Amino acid sequence: MEFFGLLTNILLSAAFWGAVIIAVLKILEISGLKLPFRIPFSSFKEETIEIKEKTPYKELITGALILRLLTFLASILILRLFIKTEEPFNLNDVLEIWTKWDVGHYLNLARSGYSLADNGRRVFVVFFPLYPYTVRIISFFTAGSTAAAGFLVSNLCFTAAVCYLYRLVRIDYSEKTARRSVLYLSIFPFAFFFGAPFSESIFLLTLVMSMYYARKREWALAGGFGALCAFSRMAGALCALYIASEFCAEYRIFDKSTKNKLKLIFTKGIHAPLVALGTLAYMGINYIYTGNALEFMTLQKEHWNTHAQYFGKTGGDLLVWTLSQDRMLQAAVWLPSLVILIFACVMLIYGARRHRPSDVIFLAAYVALSYIMSWPLSCPRYMTCAIPMFVFLAAFSEKRETWHNYITAIFAAVYGIYLVAFLMGHQVM
Repeated sequence: MEFFGLLTNILLSAAFWGAVIIAVLKILEISGLKLPFRIPFSSFKEETIEIKEKTPYKELITGALILRLLTFLASILILRLFIKTEEPFNLNDVLEIWTKWDVGHYLNLARSGYSLADNGRRVFVVFFPLYPYTVRIISFFTAGSTAAAGFLVSNLCFTAAVCYLYRLVRIDYSEKTARRSVLYLSIFPFAFFFGAPFSESIFLLTLVMSMYYARKREWALAGGFGALCAFSRMAGALCALYIASEFCAEYRIFDKSTKNKLKLIFTKGIHAPLVALGTLAYMGINYIYTGNALEFMTLQKEHWNTHAQYFGKTGGDLLVWTLSQDRMLQAAVWLPSLVILIFACVMLIYGARRHRPSDVIFLAAYVALSYIMSWPLSCPRYMTCAIPMFVFLAAFSEKRETWHNYITAIFAAVYGIYLVAFLMGHQVM
């Protein structure tokens, strides 16, 4: 069994690092560095898409709200059929079946802040602050109900995020690809988390806004929203990588003299480091409440029983666990985590050939960070925000209608299955 785990590690690593090397070389080339060889496999060319139509905000907002409403109505049906069949139920019962796993921690943080302790330790500082703080503010408008505020924040952030996603994709791709990117992200098998009181929606919104403004060359806004993104999850720090890649490519930084490089960096490039402010603010909260700015790393190991490791090792472990552990845990956690990791690596290879290298580099870093923990319970949820993965898939299916139909049907069907499993209390987290 260990042999198959090692083989999985090697294969995933080969695909991953091959795509990364090609994308990095392409970024260097676009940034003005003269390479002594032709980059193999890559056929990416910078193109500007002329946008004639207006952004269909009405359709995007309506579609997002309808999907969220259908998901919420499905939870009522599930409550009636499988969970509570005799006694009458109310809205609080429906909200309660969504309050699982990390939801309770986020809502408690929204109510009480980081002074919460477990056996004398401030173990909840491992959760990033932007989402619970936002929920706390919105709860003033929901009669103090943090659950209602949590649902409101998540659904509004998701609705705004799909509008920005469409605009981001439309910079480089056709209208059809932009629409399909929104569709695939919205019906991804674990996208129901966007409507629940988790941090995914606010992370997605701040991430896509940072990427959008980086592509529009509005560096201050890109850095500002990147800082908010880094204040919502550790992966938000990757916005700095994306902004820096786009900055180097835009100004062909390696073509410039030392004087002009420094001038560009200290006038326009200075905004990329703004992203670090979000991470530093989070570390400051750790210091205020525990006396250690890196306490979250200690707690991950000592309280949450997980530690950082190479993503390929995690992939190998997932295969071993899928083949050997309890079937319910296999189906709920290990198998989907492994399948999504393999799918992401396939999209990396496809993206490295034809697509924007900054998107490939960001996706690679995001995958590696999402699968960095040794006990990877929430990888499918984290991957709902892997934006380039959905863009590459949409571009692939643009002229392949049969593939599009299969992808849509499979995503929608698996979405329904895991939604039911989550609401019924299985380990979908």
